Amino acid sequence: MLNVARILLVEDDLAVQAALERNFGGSGMALECVGSGAEAVAIFGQHRFDLVVLDLGLPDGDGLDVLRQIRREGETPVIILSGRTEVVDRIVGLEIGADDYLGKPFNVRELLARIRSVLKRTNVHASATTDNSDARRLTFDEWRLDVDRRCLIDGRGQPIPLTQGQYELLHVFLTHRGRVLTREQLLDLTRGRCLEPFDRSIDVMVSRLRRKIGDNARSQRYIRTFHGGGYIFAAH
Repeated sequence: MLNVARILLVEDDLAVQAALERNFGGSGMALECVGSGAEAVAIFGQHRFDLVVLDLGLPDGDGLDVLRQIRREGETPVIILSGRTEVVDRIVGLEIGADDYLGKPFNVRELLARIRSVLKRTNVHASATTDNSDARRLTFDEWRLDVDRRCLIDGRGQPIPLTQGQYELLHVFLTHRGRVLTREQLLDLTRGRCLEPFDRSIDVMVSRLRRKIGDNARSQRYIRTFHGGGYIFAAH
């Protein structure tokens, strides 16, 4: 029997629900729709979903609160839908742990493509646990990134909390150390999404990751800035 990906759509616009339901037929995915944050939290706690498509403008609150609840429950991939145009909303969503961000109005085919991309990428992460133990533990100086547990361990053996975005960014740096990576490459490698012109959300993510590992823009002990180019992870 073929595995069918279960997608939860959290969207109060009935027209959007209907459009997605029409286009999910024959996609190899099953769509379930709810129209509020309360419904989303309730059904998410009762059933397993492979991915959540989450609108930020919900009738009973901010969709970012629903995203925080989902992240407390685990690592289920989340794609945000939003009519908000402020860059800060995109940055906050990615920092909390969203896997992608698509603005409204959107093309249904593009959303389906992004869903498939995120599912493929997260399945790759899941299958990585079959590799040897050394590949699952990436180190630099006294730090260790545990890929199995998706957490950072300091020199005293203490776990350092990372958001999903920070974890993915550090993982990319450690697996591409010594290489200059542009902002476009970093966003593509960590999110698999199209970069909008002049998007600087990656700079905010780098700044926050630096603070977590005791680095900063002045010392650049680990993450060095290439002006007009991008970033390079220099630690061994």
